[in-house]
Amino acid sequence: MVIHEAKPDGTVVETLIRLSEDWAAEGSCYGYRPNGKEDIEGNRIFLAEEDGSVLGYLFGKVCESDNMKSIMPEGTPFFEVEELYVVPERRSQGIGEKLFRTAERAVKDEAEYMALSLASPNWKALFRFYLDELDMSFRSATGCRRSGAGEEKRMFDYEKQFSRFLDEHGLDLRLSFGMPAGYETANGMFDPGSNTVFINAEQLGDAPDWEKAFYFFHELRHALQHLRTEQFSEEIRRSLRYVIMYDGTCYRLDGGREWECRLDGGEEVFAGLYLGQPYEADANAYAYEQARKLCGASEGLDRLYAFWTPDRPIAPEAYGAVYASIDEKIQEKPERRANE
Repeated sequence: MVIHEAKPDGTVVETLIRLSEDWAAEGSCYGYRPNGKEDIEGNRIFLAEEDGSVLGYLFGKVCESDNMKSIMPEGTPFFEVEELYVVPERRSQGIGEKLFRTAERAVKDEAEYMALSLASPNWKALFRFYLDELDMSFRSATGCRRSGAGEEKRMFDYEKQFSRFLDEHGLDLRLSFGMPAGYETANGMFDPGSNTVFINAEQLGDAPDWEKAFYFFHELRHALQHLRTEQFSEEIRRSLRYVIMYDGTCYRLDGGREWECRLDGGEEVFAGLYLGQPYEADANAYAYEQARKLCGASEGLDRLYAFWTPDRPIAPEAYGAVYASIDEKIQEKPERRANE
């Protein structure tokens, strides 16, 4: 990987615009919109590249402080980081820090300070990054609350529960309300590649709080299963390698790669297997418990939990047989044999 300063030519600007569109689709920053050419021009640009692909970028410009006395003396030259972005699948690998350090070295003779602003529901994790990893100091903040919010009907606060969960378990996760491609109709998902919890807040917009809480804590539990595997049984740890779909399509995860196969049988066979997967059953039980604790008991929550529970228990031996069938099917694939 190479970190370098880049000239704002046509290709670079087009790449930054495309990446900013991906960033906006994540829904991870309040009020963020994709960049236009005019937003990028006049800035110094730094790129992280590997094998011809841009993995992240930083751009900003040197300014003089004006009416910023709570942060630095008037007229002080500083480099304002307008944007710092890393593609989801390469986050938590030090790329953001390297971009920041490269820019800092490049402008050290022109700017006394490096400065940036945050506007994200994931502010606690970002604070850890900027304060702990980049040694920045905290100078100013703006709190925000809708006027009269205390008199309104309480709505489920994803950001608040997310921050509590991170603090309780010591995890470094991201929260996004923009669903990734292929999951637009899902209520949520966890992507272990980018350590991101995705919640379809728009789709769940009119749902009762207990339903929002159930799907939210379900995905948080999946994050815990992947990142704190030592806390779970061998049965759950093993099941994390396998995905069983309603139609018999199955996947096995090996070192970040998905191997796909299809088993014989209809939905009546695989629906129960999908719902009873040890990691799914564990996530559903946890989600039910947390939603009940937070929102209280309700018939609706009980029905939702029952909906995601198989009609009858499935023995661990049955999953062992299914996993063996998946292994056998994948082993028969020519590309699998070629890699061994």
